[in-house]
Amino acid sequence: MNRKRLYLLTAMMGIILSLMACGPKTTPVEEAAPAAPVEEVATPKPEVVAVGISGEGETEPNNTFDEATPIETGIRQGVMGAGDEDFYRFEVPNGVILKVEFAGLDGDCFDVKMFDPKQKEIGEFGCTGEVTDIRFMNNSSGGTYYLAVVGPWEDYEGSYTIELILGMQDDSGAGGDAGDDFDTATAIEKGKHSGEIGDYDQVDYYQFEVPNSGIMKVEFIGIEGDCFDVKLLDPQQKKISETGCTDEVTDIRLMNNSSGGAYYLAIESPWEDYKGSYTIELMLEMQDDSGAGVDAGDDFDTATPIEKGEYFGQAGNFDQEDLYQFEAVSDTILEFSADIEAVLWFELVLFDAGQKAVTDEITVFSGERDTIDFTERELAPGVYFLHIVAEDEGGRYIVELR
Repeated sequence: MNRKRLYLLTAMMGIILSLMACGPKTTPVEEAAPAAPVEEVATPKPEVVAVGISGEGETEPNNTFDEATPIETGIRQGVMGAGDEDFYRFEVPNGVILKVEFAGLDGDCFDVKMFDPKQKEIGEFGCTGEVTDIRFMNNSSGGTYYLAVVGPWEDYEGSYTIELILGMQDDSGAGGDAGDDFDTATAIEKGKHSGEIGDYDQVDYYQFEVPNSGIMKVEFIGIEGDCFDVKLLDPQQKKISETGCTDEVTDIRLMNNSSGGAYYLAIESPWEDYKGSYTIELMLEMQDDSGAGVDAGDDFDTATPIEKGEYFGQAGNFDQEDLYQFEAVSDTILEFSADIEAVLWFELVLFDAGQKAVTDEITVFSGERDTIDFTERELAPGVYFLHIVAEDEGGRYIVELR
């Protein structure tokens, strides 16, 4: 019995060992072919020259005015080698604002110089890592300008950027610089106008039409306290007022029946290289002496007729005289009042129909009145003229006939 068991055990172990040696039947797997090598593509480097700049970067040699690299608006990067100098040239139109921004990269510093179209130095900056230079052009100062970048010492190496910006002036909204003289004065109408001057643009001229019998009022303000020399000139280009360096002017002028025309306003820098901005407000309205909608007559032939009643008028500046014509009776009373804001006085003379003075000069000071009583003066009925003369700037007055 034991021998039988031993035999069975021995047979089973042999079967088990046989199976383990053979292992389970498996399907062979094909090995994948190795992947083709991928070609590495280099990441492109950004261009040195920004959008808006012509050329392919700094061009060497550019060490003199003749070799200067031409640039336009935008940003350009340059590299300075040992013993190198970099010259650039750029076109600046008339009437623009030129802005050049220079920056040394990574703290690099350079000597930077600006030159005008005649290659005359107009700005120099010692070893600097940052420069902003702004120039105002008038109507004739445009042309080819130059920028020179030089290392602060021999064999200096470094890199930098230049940004060139050109912006148009817009004096009085005209899209450019205001005129530089009488012939090119910028025409303006009533309303507000703004402008700016500086550098090559040292003066702005404006022209405006003032009607006969008009009242011209010019208000000038320098922005943020900027001060200017302001001149007002008549149609013959003769100066009629001038201020020193001021940031605020108000000028009021009364026109008679023939003093209208083209007037001029000249705004000048108080000193060289001054920069500033300003506003002008031009107001024009008509006189309304005695309610006639215009200035009263300037002589006997154009004297303004009046009747019994109260009449308002004003005289002064270019309108120094007002004449009125009326029919008087034996008990007519004429009363004249000078406004309290009138400057100093008015002088009155009464003339008869033959244009002969029948009274001496009567002076009426501001805030006062005087009366001509025909009965007291024993003046005969008939046609008379009242001649009013204003002292300098004059002012308002009232004439009453009763």
